[in-house]
Order: sequence, then C-alpha cells, then structure tokens
Amino acid sequence: MNLILQRFRDPHLKTKKLLKLLVAALLVVVLFMAAFFLMNSILDNPNVYNGVFINGYDVGGMSPSDLRSYIRDRYETCLDGAHLVFFTENFERELSYKDIGVSINMESMEKQALSVGREGFFLSRLIEISRLNKNPVRIPLALETDEAQLDTVIEDLNRYFKTDVTVPKVVIMGDQATLCAGESGWEIDKELLRCKILESVQDMKTAYIYIPLREIPPPKIDVDTVYDAIIQDPADAEIIKCDDGSAAVKPQINGRSIDKAELRSIVNRLEERELKIYEEIPLPVQVTEPEVKTRDLEALLFRDVLSSTSTSFTTNSPNNRNRGINIRLAATAIDGTVLFPGEEFSFNQIVGPRTPEKGYTIAHIYSEGEVRNGYGGGICQVSTTLYDAALLANLTVTERHNHMFTVGYVPLGMDAAVSYGYADLKFKNTTNYPIRIDARVSDSNVLTFSIVGTNLYPEVKVRLVSRVISVTKTTTQYIEDPQLAEGLEVVVENGMDGAVVDTYIQVYNGNDLIKDYKIHRSTYQMLPRKVRRGVMRLTQSTYPETE
Repeated sequence: MNLILQRFRDPHLKTKKLLKLLVAALLVVVLFMAAFFLMNSILDNPNVYNGVFINGYDVGGMSPSDLRSYIRDRYETCLDGAHLVFFTENFERELSYKDIGVSINMESMEKQALSVGREGFFLSRLIEISRLNKNPVRIPLALETDEAQLDTVIEDLNRYFKTDVTVPKVVIMGDQATLCAGESGWEIDKELLRCKILESVQDMKTAYIYIPLREIPPPKIDVDTVYDAIIQDPADAEIIKCDDGSAAVKPQINGRSIDKAELRSIVNRLEERELKIYEEIPLPVQVTEPEVKTRDLEALLFRDVLSSTSTSFTTNSPNNRNRGINIRLAATAIDGTVLFPGEEFSFNQIVGPRTPEKGYTIAHIYSEGEVRNGYGGGICQVSTTLYDAALLANLTVTERHNHMFTVGYVPLGMDAAVSYGYADLKFKNTTNYPIRIDARVSDSNVLTFSIVGTNLYPEVKVRLVSRVISVTKTTTQYIEDPQLAEGLEVVVENGMDGAVVDTYIQVYNGNDLIKDYKIHRSTYQMLPRKVRRGVMRLTQSTYPETE
C-alpha cells in the first residue's frame, strides 16, 4: 500500500497522465468538429442528393436551377406530338393528350426531387441520405388528368356508339297481332375505357385504343303479358248518342284468341337468339266476329222513311207573309232532331219561346175565343204537319191539343195546337232504332216533315180517318155601326162552323186491316160570323143630284 501511494505522489507520473488526457480530449474535439462540419455540409447542400431519379433519369447533384431547366427541357413539349387514336372496325378518332385533359406537373416533380433528405430530424435525414446509394428514390412521371374533361371526352365518344334498348312489345292493328322482338342497346364500357386511357398515357407516346363496347340486353318477353294483350272478347256494334245529339254507330269489336303453348314456343325461340336484333313476328291470332256487326247497323241506321206529310201555305197578304216567316223558323229549329228509342219529343222544348228576338213576327192566333194577333202566329201549322207525320210513323203521341176553331190546312181532327208554356205536342220514339225528323220548306211554300228511321215491318201501313160526330153551324152576329150608312153591311169575320170529330188510326198489313181504333176526340167551337150593319140615316141633301 505504501508503494502505491508513493507512485501517485510522483510528480513525473502525474504530468504524463495529464498530457495523455489532454491529447485525447483534443482528438475528440477535432473529430467532433470535423463530423459537425461534414454533417452541415451534407445537410445544407442545396443540390439534389445523389440517388434521386425522375422517371428513370438520374438527377442527383443537380442544383435547383439546373433541375428546373432539365425538367422544363425534357417534359414541357414532350406531349405536343403525342396522340391517342380511338378506333373500332368502322370508326376512328384521333385526340391529343391536351384534348383529353392530360398534362405533366413539372413543379410537382421538382419539389419531390428537392425534398428528398430534407424532411425530419437531422439524424433521420442523414440516415435517409446515406441510404440513397443502395436504395435510390425513384420519382414517377407526374401525369395529371382533368377528370371532368376526360369524362366529357368519354361521354362524347359514347354518344356516337350509344343505342337505346328496344323493348319488346306486341302491336295490335285491327285483327292482326305482331310481336316486336326487343333489340339490344350498346354503349361504351366507360370504366374500362378510362383505365385504357390512363394506362396508355404513361408512355407519353401516340397509342391506339380499341373502344370497348358493352351490350345492354332487352328485357325478357313475358308470355302472360303478351297473351293478355291479345285475348279479347267480341263486342257487338251499337248505336250511340253523340255529344251534339246525333246518332252514330260504335264499331264492333272482334274477339281475338291465340294458342298459349304456340305463343310460348315463339317467345322461347326469340329469347334463345344470340344476337338480339329487332324482328317482327306475325302471331297466329284467331278472330271471332260478334253477332251484331258494324256494317249491319250502318245499313240499318236511318235506312227508311217511316212517314212523310206536307201542308202548304200562302204569302199573299201581310198576315200570311208573317205566318210564312214563323213557319220557316220553327221548321228549321226542328230539322235534324234525333230521338233514340224511348225518348220523347217536345215541340215547345225544341222550338222554344216564340219571341221577336228570335225573329218571330206577328200573325193571327186563336186566343180567348177570338182570332187575334200574336208573335209566332202560324207555327201551329208546323206542329200539325209534324203531328200527322208522327201518327203515320206509328209513334206514340203523349200530348196533343186540338185548336179552338177549325183550321183549313188539314182535315178535321188531325190538327195539333201549341202554345208555349200551355199546350205542347209530344210523342215518343217507340221503334227499336233512332229516328230523325227532317223538315223542309220549299220555295213554293210547301212544308214537309219526314220521319226517317228503320222500318222493320215495311208491309205495315197506317191510315188516318176522321169521323165527324156533329157540326154546329155558324151564326151571324150583327154589330150596329153608326158610322156606316143605313142599309149597308160589311163582313168583319166570316166565322167558322163548330164540330165534334173523332180521329181513328187504321193499321194495315198489306191489304188486311189489323187495327182500327180511336185515338182522340176533337171539339171545335163555333166562331160566329160578324157583320157590321149601318144605322146612320141619310137626309135628302145628302144624295147627289142627278139629271
């Protein structure tokens, strides 16, 4: 122990030890400083580190300006001559990269190259830089695509190739049915074409791209649906009433049928086709006509004149001229009226009020036991003529009134008086078909009514017979006139005989009388003959002198 203490107390030994420690410390400092300066020179290097490649080309050691120049020189115009050629067997279209929205992001590649070894803590940076020789960083070509522009290009191509699917259907025209087979639609497979475009532009060269098309098959034909569309029960033709009151024949509907097994066989053959193209297949449809056919009804409708009657009038005086105007107005209002089976005709309803606003004029009428003037005078001749036509057509008259006094244009008992709001002429269509009332007034003042319909019994004829029961002779009524010279008479009104008349209908089947019955009794008042009798006495000086 003492020997050891002595050695440490030796001054030479102590100095030697300190020198060694100083040398070691100095060496550490030198090495640290060298490492520090080396690290700073590496980390502060503004150039691209070695081991960095852009699109396969070594850009290590390039300054930022050199890198920028290199990228611009190499890639700025490299896409100008590159195109994509889209084609099929019958189509070709060439588009530039710019047309489809493809460009190179040179700034992005520059930033990526300069950012290698410059991110993170200094130690991690040194590690990354040191590994570049063995594990270089390869920056791919920064191709960018404008998705909206690319979509527009693809959609524009698709518009050229796109065809819509033709849906199968059955077309029925009249009694024929045709099955129209569906046809496939076509369109571009957009996703596949997009992938082909993005893959092709990586080479930055002109490339040919075959346009991929996708088939859109038509929907399958449903046998039950087609069958239900074809099957139809027959329906008889019928006579219908139109909105304007006229009659028309609604056409018959033919029945249709088809063998369902045969239809299924046709459909299966169409569905098994490899190429779904449009095709029209006539179907074996069986047609059944209904019992009542259109042509038969059209031949029956308004086929026959059931009856026709005429009366005449004069226009030789102001009163008669006015009567003629009224007769023509009322006849025009009735002309063309159609009555369906069971419908009732009303004279007052069809003709309406007889007012001056409608053009009616003043003429003689029978009113309150006298012959007076009133609007619409003379139209009773219209109702009378029509009444006789209705009787001769064997229609059922539901309302009829005789005149107060007799009339001269038809035999007694065959007239029909009307007065709006009081007396009407009504009759029903008791036939099985519509009837039409035709009215005509000739230039020679003959009024004719014809009832047109369908006469199922042409051998049956109707006659009208009047049987006078009694007659009341006209009496003379004198009216003293102080303004008329004594002994002179002036007839004011001729007067008319009164009468009681029964009217009968006789129905003949050929020459055989099968019915003879009274339909009504008409009672006509007697209209006195009116005479103005002079009662004024004349003096001697009143008479003219004579030689």
